[in-house]
Amino acid sequence: MIRSFYRAVIFISLLFALLSSLMAHADTSFTLSQGWRDDHLDFNLAGVNQTGTPVNILSQLTWRDIQSYQVQGTLKHDLFGKTFLEGTLAYGAIFAGANQDSDYNGNNGTDEYSRSNNAADVGHTADGSLAIGQQFLIKRAGITGALLAGYGFDQQDLYLKDGVQTIPASGPFPGMDSSYDARWSGPWLGVEGCKKVGRKLTLNARAELHWAGYTAQGDWNLISNFAHPDSFTDRGHGVGDTLSLGATYALTPAWQLHAQAGLTNYTLKNGTDTLYFSDDSTPLVSPLNAVHWRSLQLSLGLGYRF
Repeated sequence: MIRSFYRAVIFISLLFALLSSLMAHADTSFTLSQGWRDDHLDFNLAGVNQTGTPVNILSQLTWRDIQSYQVQGTLKHDLFGKTFLEGTLAYGAIFAGANQDSDYNGNNGTDEYSRSNNAADVGHTADGSLAIGQQFLIKRAGITGALLAGYGFDQQDLYLKDGVQTIPASGPFPGMDSSYDARWSGPWLGVEGCKKVGRKLTLNARAELHWAGYTAQGDWNLISNFAHPDSFTDRGHGVGDTLSLGATYALTPAWQLHAQAGLTNYTLKNGTDTLYFSDDSTPLVSPLNAVHWRSLQLSLGLGYRF
């Protein structure tokens, strides 16, 4: 987790240094947006059940309705001709959400013998991307398009608190302060199109395809025979896509008002889950069957062109 944090800090620092140097030149625009975001993340893994029998789904964790307030900055600079450089950074503070942790004795998520339902109303999200794009014009349709290639990272730092045991139904239990810190990073390709409607309004659409490496660290603080703070790690590779629709209204030649809606979907299959023990015995490696992450964002922003 510490290494991932430092990599993110280095990435952000280099991004800010590069983009800040471009601010001194013409043909640069900056947009600051804020809005609401809703995330869902779940994963499940195989293992050995209470009777010592292997099952294809031993444990499943689900975070749902993870709502956050997000701030995002986007800087775009025209390099030469129709080629441009774009950088984006975003941070979200989670204020609502729920978690369910289930364990099974049977295959395919059957014979559930343990379930806890927990609060997940703290944590944060962070996202960053650096891309280069090339504009083109579809004359007959009056659409200005662009092909893009970039590299991005996304992280979700999620928590389990205020635990309630619902299977068996023994009720609330104290002391839960567990965490799951997920990281996605990798290259992407994208396409976008903009069409001007009238003198001041421009509509835009964008799609991206991502290839992402996945790493996550979990800390199950109430399980004494697990190591802490890194009880287990998850690793694998996945694919994702992002779709966004937006509108820009020119307030003045320099100032613009932006509105945008975006949807992100990532899926990982056939990863690994490595469990570490407090007595430093050999870690247990299990199949990580799947990880799914979905995010919906709605935002309003103000842009300025230098």
